[in-house]
Amino acid sequence: MSSEVETSLAGECRNPNDQCRNNDERRDKEQLNATLELRASFVIRHSCFVIFTLPSAVRYLVKARVKLGKDRALVQAIDERVLGRGSIAGDEYLHNMEQARVTENGVAQWVETCFCDPPLSEERPYWEEYFDLLSVKDAHLRRNCRHENGTEPWACCNCDCTQKLEEKLRTQSMSFLNTLRSEKSDF
Repeated sequence: MSSEVETSLAGECRNPNDQCRNNDERRDKEQLNATLELRASFVIRHSCFVIFTLPSAVRYLVKARVKLGKDRALVQAIDERVLGRGSIAGDEYLHNMEQARVTENGVAQWVETCFCDPPLSEERPYWEEYFDLLSVKDAHLRRNCRHENGTEPWACCNCDCTQKLEEKLRTQSMSFLNTLRSEKSDF
């Protein structure tokens, strides 16, 4: 490999002769990886790749109320798949809204997987465009997390606890998104 070849943070070797993806996609990927690298607790650089580790994931139960007059804009952002655009969390916002439930008093709740300290520091501005965040709490006891209690390092990478927590929420309340889209929406 020649020394003129640049390396993106995503590990792609770039050189002027490459047939590459469009510039917007490359810029977005570089921006995402630059942000991730800033949050990394450990970084190794090589001529063709960068390895970094992120802090462990924590699951939070988020409770929020849609801001007055923001319900239709939220539906539009979800339908157009632009909710959270520009965030390192990517499509996680859309997944969260698909899994979110609504209580009888109109409070949306969902399980958020977050690597930030403090919780939701990356996601908060995106959520606060549409929601008043009422609470952000650990979704389960950290002592039960195999990564956090030391029984299985990196267990969060393939953990099914988010899915289990979302299934539990499904049994307790109605779909937030279906309620939001209904004509009878009180948001």
